[in-house]
Amino acid sequence: MRKRWFVFLLTLVLALSALPGAAAAAEAAAPPEPLAGGIVSPARGRLTRLGSLTQTETFDISAATRKAVGNLIVAGLKNRAGAIDVSAYGLTVQEGYDLYYEVLDAHYELFYVRSGFSYSYSGTGITSIQPLYDTTYSQSDVAAFNALCASIVAGIPQGTNAEKLLYLHDYLVTHCEYDLTYSRANAYNALVEGRAVCDGYSKAYKVLCDLAGLTCEFVSSQANNHSWNMVQVKDGGDTAWYYIDCTWDDPTNTAKGLTAESCCMHENFLLSKAECAVKHISGDWVNGRGESVYGYTTGTKYQNFWWRELIRPVQWVGTQMCYAKPDEVDQVFLRSSGAASETGAEIPGGGALWYVWDTPGSYYVPLSYITVASDGGSFYCSTPTRIWKLTPGGEMTLFYTLSSAEQAKGYLYGLQWGADGLIYYLGRDPMQSSVASGTLGISLAVNSIKANKTGAKTGEKITWTASASGGSGTLQYYFVLYQDGVKLKTRAYSTSNTFSYTPTEAGIYKARVYVKDALDAKVNKLSGGVTVTAAALAAITTQPANKTVAAGASASFKVVASGAGLTYQWQYSKTGTTWTNKTGATSASYTVTAK
Repeated sequence: MRKRWFVFLLTLVLALSALPGAAAAAEAAAPPEPLAGGIVSPARGRLTRLGSLTQTETFDISAATRKAVGNLIVAGLKNRAGAIDVSAYGLTVQEGYDLYYEVLDAHYELFYVRSGFSYSYSGTGITSIQPLYDTTYSQSDVAAFNALCASIVAGIPQGTNAEKLLYLHDYLVTHCEYDLTYSRANAYNALVEGRAVCDGYSKAYKVLCDLAGLTCEFVSSQANNHSWNMVQVKDGGDTAWYYIDCTWDDPTNTAKGLTAESCCMHENFLLSKAECAVKHISGDWVNGRGESVYGYTTGTKYQNFWWRELIRPVQWVGTQMCYAKPDEVDQVFLRSSGAASETGAEIPGGGALWYVWDTPGSYYVPLSYITVASDGGSFYCSTPTRIWKLTPGGEMTLFYTLSSAEQAKGYLYGLQWGADGLIYYLGRDPMQSSVASGTLGISLAVNSIKANKTGAKTGEKITWTASASGGSGTLQYYFVLYQDGVKLKTRAYSTSNTFSYTPTEAGIYKARVYVKDALDAKVNKLSGGVTVTAAALAAITTQPANKTVAAGASASFKVVASGAGLTYQWQYSKTGTTWTNKTGATSASYTVTAK
């Protein structure tokens, strides 16, 4: 991590010391440039802060002021403000320093903010903070970063805390590779550029966890010259901390190829402190705020958990997972979210070994390099020369066979879903770069449209959910609702794949969904019927039952009824024998004027 430098402005420009970040990694960026008009002074140590991850840091200012100033700084940095007015708070130099860097240590999405600042000071304290920005990043870079992060988080499955963390871990490991130039160390480098050192991996993972509402800390160590993450997992009534090292689960390769898109270890995912200490020199593990996390208690539930042996990413369709095991060449495995058991899905005709290229009879260990990819509706699994399509229900069919020309180049060692379809990678060694690749366009299809119930009473909400796959780019959904075959209601195109309606009349209700992709390809499918019957009407009373009023005066009546989808129609009579319908009186109350 880069060292931090700052100056402040009074009548004269004074030189102040610079504080280093919490435990710089070996791949630290180049030293900062001196600030214009200022003097860079030798570094000094960070303030010693006591406490654990759950304790509030000790400041001389109130918690309310700390929060208010922090919000001001965040808002200013997101707007790239030239100066942030903090004059209302009377901050000392040290307080301003601590609050400013507390923000940077908690918001790694502010990758375009340089580690330095100036400030103005009066007799009552700091009046304004002047941040420094890295001008190599444009507003469009920031927008691209934010859009990508939102897209990644939108894909997180509706699973347990641990499964959501697994999804983000596998995404980052398969979309970023280690930067052997040691020059890329922020979250933008890792996510948008797809290349970073350990700081970039760890900061990117924290950004994604923060957006997903998952508790995550950036952890670094000078003794290890390395950084990783610490996360909090909430599992039922239990809450515990664990360590995750995405960098060490992503084997190093100088070229972007198989190791980036297909290889995803899980040996460093949700480690206990004892496990982490075996891999990292123990002692000086600190979070982004410089607080020690080494002594913090961690859980042990995930030691030797089912994902530890996997060398390829876990893929999702809805709440269903699919993954390959390194010692299984003829099947992949399906597991529902939170389930304790898995189900094997056999590859028709059996699988095949990945032989050493040009060495007949010799094969690699692990035996299997099956890779699974997902388009959101189906899974795709690769054997050495074939790609298979697998439904969440377990039906597997042949999808693609390498041509003879492709088979002369290498074996299938990787799959990844991209904007234009299913990308496959050919290689001659499981841990080396691909020698060729191809993309298979997947036709847009509606897999299903189902209601959450087959029967309902009037007044009960019904929700239809559509599942679609294939196509290009973001899919959009248009719904048409029918009652007894007659069009009743429509819902305009949107990215939401669900549609809800509360019927007020009995009948058979069906929904048809139209799905279109970014290229305006369209498909549709009709749901099965939901039989809606009238809800029973409960007892009715009127208030008052009788009332005497003078001629010309008004009398108000109210009906008390229970039931679903109720409508009202009032009648009135002067003689008690001849009744007249009151048009437009459709509410539960009615006022009549005596004549």
